[in-house]
This record gives sequence, C-alpha cells and structure tokens, in this order.
Amino acid sequence: ISFNDNDANFRGQIRYQHSTDSMQFYTNGANERLRILNTGGLTFNGDTATANALDDYEEGTFTPTSSAVTLTGTIAGHYTKIGDLCYVSAIFQIPSTSNTSDIEINGLPFNAKNGTDGNFIQGGYTIYHNQGSPHNVLLSNNNNQLVLYKLDGQRQTFNNFSNKFLRMAAVYKVA
Repeated sequence: ISFNDNDANFRGQIRYQHSTDSMQFYTNGANERLRILNTGGLTFNGDTATANALDDYEEGTFTPTSSAVTLTGTIAGHYTKIGDLCYVSAIFQIPSTSNTSDIEINGLPFNAKNGTDGNFIQGGYTIYHNQGSPHNVLLSNNNNQLVLYKLDGQRQTFNNFSNKFLRMAAVYKVA
C-alpha cells in the first residue's frame, strides 16, 4: 500500500515482504521506520535483527505492601515494562510505629534479575520523603522487593520513618 496525496511532504508505504514474513513501514518514499518481524517484535530504522526487536511492553499498577507493618495513606504503585527493563514508582505512608525492622517494600510487579555477585545490583532513589537526607532504593535479587538504604549504605528501619510519607522509584532488569 502506498500513500501519496501529491504533496511531497506526505509519502509513505506499507509493505509485506514474503521472504522474511514481515511488515515494513516507510516514510519519505524509501526510509524504513518500522518493521514487524514474524519472529516476534518490532524493529526500527531498517534493523532486521531479532535480538534487537522490542518484543514486550506492559504498563499497570501494583500495591506496595510490607510484612512488618501495614502501610497507610495513598498506597499506590505504577510500572512500565519494556522488554526486560521495568520502571516502578510508589507512594505510601509508614504508620506510627516503633517497629525496628528494615524497610522492605514488597509487591513489585516482577521479580528482579539475579546479580552475578549475589548482591543488590539494581535500584533507584526516593523521590520524596519527609525524613532528612536522600536515600537509595535497592532491589532484592530474584525477588519483588525494594529495600531502603541511607547513602552511607545502612538500611533504614520503620521506626525511623514512623508516620512519614515515602515516594520511591526504581529501574530494574526483570528475572
């Protein structure tokens, strides 16, 4: 199928290529911008390698939880997954508590991939909290859990954030 409305700025084609069983989308007459591969996924700008194909996209919500305390306030989590990379963000309030357990937030939509050294290798940051200095967010290997750390590497505990709000974000590779 070719498109041309006699305007030099509006030329395009959609082609089916039988030999590769793929659909190709062209702009400006000859510039391939998108290809749908039979082997699974989208490629861009003339790339034909299956390994480079975008083969998974998902977005949605999740509910952050904790096994140590019941989170309160607006408890919400959102995610976008593209291929094996997932971006998550969450907001919640830690209730008034004297619980000295480490802040571990469960319920991420996907387990994080294992690190080669067995340690936390992926993470994020706190977007907002009303408890002093910035904090890091790390992910547990092969688990769907965020862990809150001070910048000096010390884990944070729930009692340190008693009755405080947290907004967190992280990017991680999916197992």
